[in-house]
Amino acid sequence: SQTFDLKKEAAYSLLNIAIVGHCLGDMPVEQLIPEFIDFVRSQDDELVRMGVQFIVLLFDQMPENRGVDMLRTAAPEGVEALENLMAVTDDDDTRATVSALIDRYYGEDDEQEG
Repeated sequence: SQTFDLKKEAAYSLLNIAIVGHCLGDMPVEQLIPEFIDFVRSQDDELVRMGVQFIVLLFDQMPENRGVDMLRTAAPEGVEALENLMAVTDDDDTRATVSALIDRYYGEDDEQEG
């Protein structure tokens, strides 16, 4: 559908801006999180990758574990969507990335400073 295509293109553009500009914090992240979690749940591999990439950026670009807190607040079902994706994906890279995100969500990331 045209709405779906627009949403996909907008998400792609936002991800590129966040990656290149390192400016995720300047975006309306709380409103974007549920949309990208919907991508994680989708059947479209490209959308799934964009959703996972957004969560990676959220965790990497937000200081002091704020990304995890934002995910918990804006999309409490977000970690469940990631866990479900890990169980169903055939892509080893996606599974490894999602596993690392889940570890960070639960505070099991050994690379955190503190």
